[in-house]
Amino acid sequence: MRADGLDLRNAPLDGQKVRSTRIFLVRHGETEWNAGQRFQGHLDSPLTPIGLEQAGQMAARLATRGVEIIYSSDLGRAMQTAEAVASRLGIPVHPTADLREIDCGLWTGLSYQDVRERWPEEFARWRHQPHLHRMPGGESVVQVQERGLRFLARVCRLHSGRAVCAVTHNTVIRSVICHLLRLPLSRLWEGERQANCAINLIQCRDGQMELVEIARTDHLTTVSTPRLWV
Repeated sequence: MRADGLDLRNAPLDGQKVRSTRIFLVRHGETEWNAGQRFQGHLDSPLTPIGLEQAGQMAARLATRGVEIIYSSDLGRAMQTAEAVASRLGIPVHPTADLREIDCGLWTGLSYQDVRERWPEEFARWRHQPHLHRMPGGESVVQVQERGLRFLARVCRLHSGRAVCAVTHNTVIRSVICHLLRLPLSRLWEGERQANCAINLIQCRDGQMELVEIARTDHLTTVSTPRLWV
């Protein structure tokens, strides 16, 4: 459902039913580094037992939503989550670098506390002015948003009228949602929190994308505490 309560999954356009492309944009399950409050970036830690449980519960929900195609970030934690969905649905996973988490550069593998102590000004900018921040030796949020939107446009073009699951990461999801809600990237950390294995639904019709569901967790029995660590 949209924030205004309107469900457009079967809404007619100009008096006729038009089948839209549905993209279920989901976050990977909880990892050991999520639980340990560390920046992951392009490195990985395995899913925790909670993360594996979350992936299974998300797979069960997506099995009821008509998903036909699965894409995933090519990072291990996302692929591990996507494989749970693929196993449930009996379809393959298509990995793509466009869905990777932000490259954290020198912050990769460091704890929240370590980064705050060693890069106090940069850390404050990441928290409060993310649109002006570039990870030392890594990416900016603008770059992440650009590749996230590039992926969505490609899916809308290639898979018209179909239901697609895309397993990705916190910064990708939040940056794309900012664009869809016409919010500046300065507000990246505002709004709905993206818990591990939360589900967002984007619809694409006639080249126009719309956010229909945001950060749904009603399919989860265990919801990890959402964090800024990526």
